[in-house]
Amino acid sequence: MRDVDAMGVIEDLRIAPETAIVARSRLTQLTPRESEVLALVAHGMSNGDIARQLFLSEATVKTHVGRILMKMDLRDRAQAVAMAYQTGFVRVGEPPHGVPGRALVSRTWRRVGLSGWSTW
Repeated sequence: MRDVDAMGVIEDLRIAPETAIVARSRLTQLTPRESEVLALVAHGMSNGDIARQLFLSEATVKTHVGRILMKMDLRDRAQAVAMAYQTGFVRVGEPPHGVPGRALVSRTWRRVGLSGWSTW
């Protein structure tokens, strides 16, 4: 069994510059919502998690994922995740594009004086 180190994984994810250029140009075809969904998929979220995060139905998320795969000419979610990292669309340790950092945690409600409820 081969030991896997971080650099080995990064090397395995490298793609040819020409392929990266094509993938980046295809990324521009995604709608803003599809870009949000792709970022969340790349960060390991399930359709149900994404639906709750973006206040969508699971069916809508599935539609977005399907359209992302079609537009990007990808076979499955695993290819979408690899492409997102290979092109720099997402980076390890950074929050997803277009999704505020606080959106990655569950919403917490707090009382704001007598004026009502607010989110943080």
